[in-house]
Amino acid sequence: MTGPFRRRRILAAGAAFIAVLCVYAVLLVRMQVTDADAYRAEAEKRVTRTVTLSAPRGNIYDRNGVPLVVNRQSYAIQIDRSVCRDEAFAAAVCQLAAVLEETGDAPADTLPISRAEPFAFTEENCFSPDSETAALKAGLGLDENAAPAAVIDALLGDAPYAVTPTQRRALAGAYYEIEKQDLASIDPYLFARDVSMEAVVRVEEGAAPAGVEAVVESAREYAQPGLASHVLGRVGSISAAAYESLQDQGYSINDSIGVSGVESAFESWLRGQKGERVIRVDVRGNLVDMYDTRRVTPGNDLYLTLDASIQAAAEESLARRIADIAARTSEKGSAGHDASAGAVVAVEVGTGDVLAMASYPGYDLADFDSQYALLAADARLPLLNRAIGGAYEPGSTFKLVTATAATRAGTLDPHARYVCGGRYTWFSSYQPTCYQGRAHGALDLPGAIMQSCNCYFFEAGRLAGAPALAEAARLYGFGEKTGIELPGEVAGRVADPAARLADGGTWTGGDTIQAAIGQSENMMTPLQLAVYASTLAADGVRYAPHIGYRVTDPADGRVLYERETEIAGRVEYAGDAAQQIREGMEAVALSGAGAPYFYNYPVKVACKTGTAEVPGGSANSVMILYAPADDPQIAIAAVIEHGGLGHYSFPIAKDILNAYFGLAPSEDALPANLDLLPD
Repeated sequence: MTGPFRRRRILAAGAAFIAVLCVYAVLLVRMQVTDADAYRAEAEKRVTRTVTLSAPRGNIYDRNGVPLVVNRQSYAIQIDRSVCRDEAFAAAVCQLAAVLEETGDAPADTLPISRAEPFAFTEENCFSPDSETAALKAGLGLDENAAPAAVIDALLGDAPYAVTPTQRRALAGAYYEIEKQDLASIDPYLFARDVSMEAVVRVEEGAAPAGVEAVVESAREYAQPGLASHVLGRVGSISAAAYESLQDQGYSINDSIGVSGVESAFESWLRGQKGERVIRVDVRGNLVDMYDTRRVTPGNDLYLTLDASIQAAAEESLARRIADIAARTSEKGSAGHDASAGAVVAVEVGTGDVLAMASYPGYDLADFDSQYALLAADARLPLLNRAIGGAYEPGSTFKLVTATAATRAGTLDPHARYVCGGRYTWFSSYQPTCYQGRAHGALDLPGAIMQSCNCYFFEAGRLAGAPALAEAARLYGFGEKTGIELPGEVAGRVADPAARLADGGTWTGGDTIQAAIGQSENMMTPLQLAVYASTLAADGVRYAPHIGYRVTDPADGRVLYERETEIAGRVEYAGDAAQQIREGMEAVALSGAGAPYFYNYPVKVACKTGTAEVPGGSANSVMILYAPADDPQIAIAAVIEHGGLGHYSFPIAKDILNAYFGLAPSEDALPANLDLLPD
């Protein structure tokens, strides 16, 4: 083709080319000028990413700097939901659930349902209308009596891939967590925390689909395995209910938080401040720039009043001696064969520092997650810190309160003698006896304390009156929380006719004399009893107990907080009543129930026992003690549930004293004549 036809085609093609160029020129101008900001912003989105940097919590030490809780590097498994969407996400969760089941790890969701069949609700108050379980059922449109399996089914709907019960539970937990956290469709999902290296290797080697990765974070490590678990407490996920108030404090829903013990009580000190990092990459994914807009600030270090060596002695002795009581008395068929639980507390006289706080049975924080189902189902309540959360009849240890009340009221002369005939005959229709009906003869106050004479204290309580007994009990701190920095403390109860009458009940003279020997409605915690012993040792000065000692900056050791000794109250004694009470307590150790344990002991001891009658088994064993009697430094209280007799607790106190004073461990067995000792 030649001539004008070809020239016309060439001209036409050129014109079209020029027209195209003009269009592109217009678009280019528009991109560079008109829409420049929009395109620039879009480009920034593609190449800029902001990540949050987790902050390690502060370490926890005992009073001497012995590490109790530290941090270690751990791994979490995260699902990128921008890659794993919808069915792919469900498939990823189910694959991971199968992997973790094989490696012994568990998902991190907080769905309040057990992870294995038979499914059960795990929330302690799951039947309460205010519980998270009730809110979950209501949100799913389920009946308030819906079973756990029905909740799982409602969460799953027609979700695919969930085949095994473990997979169904894991996927239901994931859906629950996504809803609770209000995650956007592209937000990553933290599937599991603190997983084993085996799980990490499995994920990295392709046991999970694309979009699943192992990420590094810090986890709590317990430097003294199993020690002081009730005191230390644990770190856990934030509940949906708690998050409403916590988000304003800088928490995100995936954060860990102290949920019990000192981890919870000192959360504001222990938590660190998260950092923020900006990462820029090019279109090929190569790093261009990286900088921190907010630096990570580690949490502060916490020093407790606990002494790790004394705490270890207390825990070991409590467990061993309870087993000894149950085994020895079981052979004889006598009281104490059903002993299985208890608590012991040791405090420093003159400061209120808690040196040891042990509750039995206990648990190991390192195994808490894997053992939770068993712990929660244990009838002995191993999760309960009995030292502050258990309230017990004080038995005859209360007789020192009665002595205080009666001498303050002017109705008891501690030097005068009362004749005990073995039975209290003031009331015609109610005539209780001393222990085993023993007649103690003429006794002054120290002698009555040494013999633990019920009749003496029946009379002292009757003369003083129930209101005076209640008033004296409150002077020692009974009936109110001590204020120790631990969640879960109960106030106990003081036997008081005013309270009973207010509840519509009646009060009799028999109630008064029973209250005088620590029965009736008197209920005290082991911590309160230890403070009581310390107050007796400190001439009536009651020091507020504390578990937190000092907080320091981990960077430079600077002290940020240090507890000051606090006087919580005072007991004003009448005349030389305090001295007479102390003489009686010293006589218990030398000639009374404590003699088989402390007669030749190198440290002078003052003590009192209590055998508190309780329904449904043997009496509780209760004991208070301080030492040295002539220069008190340490006060101890112990309670053994169904422990038989008060003095059965003395070996525990002796083991703690050995640790405190650096004496050789004792292997003392319960004495052969244990049933014949005054109590």
